[in-house]
Amino acid sequence: MKIKFGTDGWRAVIGSDYNDETVSVAAQGTANYIHSPEREKLDIYSTKTESQLTTTFQPPGSGILIGYDTRLRADEFARLTAKILSANGIPVTLSDSCVSTPALSLAVRNMKAAGGIMITASHNPARWCGFKFKAEYGSSGLPEIMELLQKEVDLVIDSGLAILTEEKAPVKTYDFSRHYLDRLKELADIELIAQSGFTLVADPMFGAARKYFPGLFEGCKDICCNILEIRNGINPGFGGDHPEPIPPHVQPLIDIVKEIKADAGFAFDGDGDRIGAVDSTGRFLSSHDIFSLLLVHMVENKGLKGTIVKSVSTTGMIDKLAEKYDLPLIITPVGFKHTCREMLTKDVLIGGEESGGIGFKGHIPERDGILSALYLLEFMSVRKKPLAKLMDDLFALVGPHYTRRIDTVLTEPGVKEKAVSKLSASPPMEFAGIRVKEISTLDGYKFFLENGNWILFRISGTEPMIRIYAESASEEETSWLLESGRETLGI
Repeated sequence: MKIKFGTDGWRAVIGSDYNDETVSVAAQGTANYIHSPEREKLDIYSTKTESQLTTTFQPPGSGILIGYDTRLRADEFARLTAKILSANGIPVTLSDSCVSTPALSLAVRNMKAAGGIMITASHNPARWCGFKFKAEYGSSGLPEIMELLQKEVDLVIDSGLAILTEEKAPVKTYDFSRHYLDRLKELADIELIAQSGFTLVADPMFGAARKYFPGLFEGCKDICCNILEIRNGINPGFGGDHPEPIPPHVQPLIDIVKEIKADAGFAFDGDGDRIGAVDSTGRFLSSHDIFSLLLVHMVENKGLKGTIVKSVSTTGMIDKLAEKYDLPLIITPVGFKHTCREMLTKDVLIGGEESGGIGFKGHIPERDGILSALYLLEFMSVRKKPLAKLMDDLFALVGPHYTRRIDTVLTEPGVKEKAVSKLSASPPMEFAGIRVKEISTLDGYKFFLENGNWILFRISGTEPMIRIYAESASEEETSWLLESGRETLGI
């Protein structure tokens, strides 16, 4: 049996490595972690911080919150997990229905729980499920937390520690989604959006964010905007698609936005922590575009300040905006765990990454797709402009930027090792005929070119794969740059 926790939890294929037995082991290991005397000694609980967020240790009696998405048997796995935690004397609050990850994370923080467990595989295909752990501060466990949790899970597997099943502590249910929606109404100007007159489409992709948009606008005095929610039923197979808010999986959203001439469309992944967007022309807005638009809105319309955090694979538009607004910028390796740490220790305005996850000041140190969409709608409503026009304004402000990524699976033996050797021992000095100005090895190998373009190579440590990212001022040039990168490595 193998259960490997990353920063965002453990994922496996349902019915194979993800079953009642393995979920029981993960639950018992989590219970042992919550009871572990080593947990309170973690440095995260004594770290000095300038952030308004806190990382206060919560004892086992504070309880664990459990949520689940719309995947096959996710509710059953959640109840099984609740039973085992209860048997270990830990009070459990179980979601009364499917719920988004940011909703669960917010509840963990606000209810001062010892942690949270989300049964989800996020944007993975339907055959996958997962077991995400959320720490007291309302986000995924930092590496030191997950290392200790993994140690406890391994002990259950290797030492044959008992898995307790006789319930002792109380198990109750709670509406985490309502708790979450009430908070979003405090953060975003729902009335302004409701009165905007825009036509909007929300696409939860059959995931846990279903029914959130209609719920947000309940009780508004005057609603003159038109809100359509598609793919909002319970469908554990996600309609045969992947619940990932990027092309080609958002094609139904693109089609309906164009058909009804909507001003914007928003898609959310299986557990609602990531976002994709479509403008009135059917153009897909990448996470880079969304992050940049939201930064403009936070500073220019909401009047907020603070540090900006972005991953190394994220657009250079963020760098230009940080310079324009005279705000500090921190660049991290890829992975929201790095953004989370900065949000816990610094006064962070906004933090994001290339995969569509963005976190905000005044909220939780967690990715939140629904709040990202609301802030985009707030931006549209304040400026009285559709999403397409806001993108035009953004490019007028910082220049056009087109960012793409390609993932190349390497089937020939030794190719990955040769690529690593070439990039480290004799890095290329030009790409697509443009000279390299600077090289960063913060996470992979990033080459900054003299004309302002860049290309990044990240080589997977666990899979035979190389990810190549590039950015330039045109889609064609970005494609040439990516192809030049492939040719350079001979893949």
